[in-house]
Amino acid sequence: MYRSQWLQKLARLLYQRKVLGVVAVGSRQVTSVRLRLPVAPDRLELYRSLLPPELEMPAVPRIYFYISEFQETFPVKIEGGYQEAAVCLKAGCKLDSKTDPQKGGWFPLEMPVSAKSALNSGLMMGYPKYMADISLTSGNGGYDGAVKVEGREFFRMNYKPAEVEVTALEEEEMTVPFYLVVGGRINIMQNEVVEQKSFTSRPGIISLGVSSKARWTGLLDSPELKGPGVLKIITGRFNLTRRSR
Repeated sequence: MYRSQWLQKLARLLYQRKVLGVVAVGSRQVTSVRLRLPVAPDRLELYRSLLPPELEMPAVPRIYFYISEFQETFPVKIEGGYQEAAVCLKAGCKLDSKTDPQKGGWFPLEMPVSAKSALNSGLMMGYPKYMADISLTSGNGGYDGAVKVEGREFFRMNYKPAEVEVTALEEEEMTVPFYLVVGGRINIMQNEVVEQKSFTSRPGIISLGVSSKARWTGLLDSPELKGPGVLKIITGRFNLTRRSR
């Protein structure tokens, strides 16, 4: 794992503090390349071991990758925006009464970011964030994204538009909850759409290359994969809120 132990300790320390409320944080434009992959039945034992015991196995196990860019952030304004990437697992949560159990939410295994303010706010909420060099650029009708941690490639994604079907597209939505577990407690975090000015969702073929040696790579068929995914460009106002604790 690239996530350092001192960041884990810091997250745990900050999370244990009594916080009466979480100030809404968000962005006014999000560009995101997203790929969700099925997990073979013979790897479900590993899958279960990667989920905290406080969470349940989902109806359909999946591993999820994205690289996103956030512009016009608030309340802290980050000049030029920032980038975030993630590796997540589908999970169920008995405490989440507002989400269809058949759909569930996401448990983040890794969440590198490119800005310290995003790092600090994420750690307070329990996200497994750490610093990385992340890029997301457009060209030749597609998008290229790359994540480097401590100078080493972590994973990369390439999006090319194509007329393909992306099953269970609602699982790609920004409003699907994230389940954060720190010290046996569960935070249910969810994006709230306050104002949506424009929304573009473009299906395509996404190439994924993974260089990590983390345990979760055992869920993948290969370090080089392709599958149907989406490019999403959303403008408006989106607040990140905590539904329960």
